[in-house]
Amino acid sequence: MDPCKNHACDIQICLKANDYREERCKKFMDYMLDCCEKWIDQPHISESCKGFKHAVIQRINSKKALSFPIVFQGTPKRRPKSQQESLDFG
Repeated sequence: MDPCKNHACDIQICLKANDYREERCKKFMDYMLDCCEKWIDQPHISESCKGFKHAVIQRINSKKALSFPIVFQGTPKRRPKSQQESLDFG
């Protein structure tokens, strides 16, 4: 049995009830993507996910990108002495 089929049906019901306005069915799309993400490595398990493969891959890649720290290359540039603030401890 297709584990994501119910989510696909929920999307269709929502779209029909909302004059096919996708923005109104976002939570059902997210449920579908969550389900498809679990089965992406086993496409024969969920036929319903075939049309979501590209979206699932993008979602996985964006999660990976967010999990890496931001690394700056090079060294920070110092301001010229004329622009540096002088500290007066006197």
